[in-house]
Amino acid sequence: MADENIIVTATSDKPFISESLSVYLDLVRFLAALAVLVGHMDQDGLYASWLMIGSFSHAAVVVFFVLSGLVISQSAFTRERDWRSYAVARFARIYSVVIPAIALSFAVKGLAVWLDPALSNEFFQDNLRTGNVLGAVFFLNESWGMHTRLPWNNPFWSLCYEVWYYAIFGLALFATGRYRWLWILLACLVAGPAILLLFPLWLLGSWLARNGHRLVPSRSVSLAVWLATMIAFVCLHLSSLDTIIKTFLHDHIPGYWRFEASQFFVTDYLMGLLVALNFAAFRGLGEHATKAMAWLKGPVVYLAGFTFSLYLYHRPMTQFVGHFFPNREHNVAASVLYLAVIVGICLLLGAITEKRKHVFRKLGYRILGGIAAQKA
Repeated sequence: MADENIIVTATSDKPFISESLSVYLDLVRFLAALAVLVGHMDQDGLYASWLMIGSFSHAAVVVFFVLSGLVISQSAFTRERDWRSYAVARFARIYSVVIPAIALSFAVKGLAVWLDPALSNEFFQDNLRTGNVLGAVFFLNESWGMHTRLPWNNPFWSLCYEVWYYAIFGLALFATGRYRWLWILLACLVAGPAILLLFPLWLLGSWLARNGHRLVPSRSVSLAVWLATMIAFVCLHLSSLDTIIKTFLHDHIPGYWRFEASQFFVTDYLMGLLVALNFAAFRGLGEHATKAMAWLKGPVVYLAGFTFSLYLYHRPMTQFVGHFFPNREHNVAASVLYLAVIVGICLLLGAITEKRKHVFRKLGYRILGGIAAQKA
């Protein structure tokens, strides 16, 4: 857990995220979501291995955690000056996509069962459990090894991690009074060890939001560091170091498998450091980066606005298509068509869900207003 002063002290007058860095972060975020999508297409039999970006699907989640800590923290430090505005912003952002994602998961799997009754036992005996819905609604699927899952939507795991990071950080930043640390401890206990094990990645992004402006090197050094971190990131990803360390820890620590998605935490930490250094280096690239990002800003910002939808909506579709229309011939044209259609559907769904966060924002303020009125 981060030191109180690091989190609570007001941020610098010079925010770390500049206009050009903001566009760069949007670009990174969209490419990370695309990597997850392509990776799952290949896993689900749609043949996407020819797109190398798909092999970075786990590394993409590391990027998401660092980037989330950076963006959420800077927003909290500069705009969300009280707990209500912070809570409503997170509520609107999350539930505007999560509720439709839960519905989509059950609907797509239900359609698959209707078309292929062989899936009915799995659906009715395992998927249609109340705990699966409640676990997703309250983001408890990854807490203490709970065996609750959304049907055909495995990417939901990382959101369960992030939401508890939002909660713990929000309590550390805004909670006051004698029970402040009790509330923080309670949130950590509910989250559980697997989620907390990757919390340093998120906190690294948070630290960068407050202190990153001090790390920005000169332009020439920035270019060297920016290129070096990308090369190191790829080399680390392509190496077998993650598997070697995970296997060693698995063999020497009883119950290590209970950490689930956090079992690669050692190499995830290394990747997280490279990501943070990459962001700091890009911040120092100067006018050349500024011009490039200004040229890319329109399409990048537009596509990044659907990243959350792309991440949470794609897996039920890739599993559905992979089950009924697998690309066994490894036809590149077919995989391109599948990719285009799935991305298109995600953008369409995002236009009627993610782009309507204001509805959930109003609902959030109404709920919090009612709670405040009851306390009064």
